[in-house]
Amino acid sequence: MARRLVLGKAGSDYGLFVSKSSTDVLNDSGTLANGDDLLFDSRVGIGSLPLKFHGQGTLGLPSTRTEALTSDTFATISFPDEAGSGQGLGYVPFVIVQWCFSTDVSSGVATKMYPAMHFYWEEEDTDTEFGTNTQVFERESVGGVWFEVSTTALKIYNNFAGERAFATLDGVLEDEEDVDPLEIKYAFLIFDVEGVDTA
Repeated sequence: MARRLVLGKAGSDYGLFVSKSSTDVLNDSGTLANGDDLLFDSRVGIGSLPLKFHGQGTLGLPSTRTEALTSDTFATISFPDEAGSGQGLGYVPFVIVQWCFSTDVSSGVATKMYPAMHFYWEEEDTDTEFGTNTQVFERESVGGVWFEVSTTALKIYNNFAGERAFATLDGVLEDEEDVDPLEIKYAFLIFDVEGVDTA
């Protein structure tokens, strides 16, 4: 008979773990069974959704600031064609994507994680003094991490393309400030339940 339940320490992990029938929740070395063999994993934090895939990676620096949700820097995680239909999974899975800045990683572990989000901010201010001198201030900033999911793939975008601000006086550049693009680290969970098509 399989040992299917652990509450407490399982190898180096702590939590509540339930394995599938006829599968031991702990292997012979005392570590947890493979994620595909678990019906419940409290580390996931959202109940008993069956976890299908998971992973992590790094996205480098975007080169173009745009107000679009997508950017020129992205990762594509392709789904296997399980049904033989050429449609990948045959359904759009429920997905969770989180991310952090490279500076949030200490000894290989993220100390903070953020949900997927996107922002684009553009500001322009013109000031004319005494009808003669015209000063213009402009700022453009874009950031965030966005994702799209379909039946065949998950695409994760790094939108942290930085910021540019500058001021001109009568068309002559007075001051300029640039904030560099940022690298991000991402992690994803793909569940074996249907989600929403975001493509």
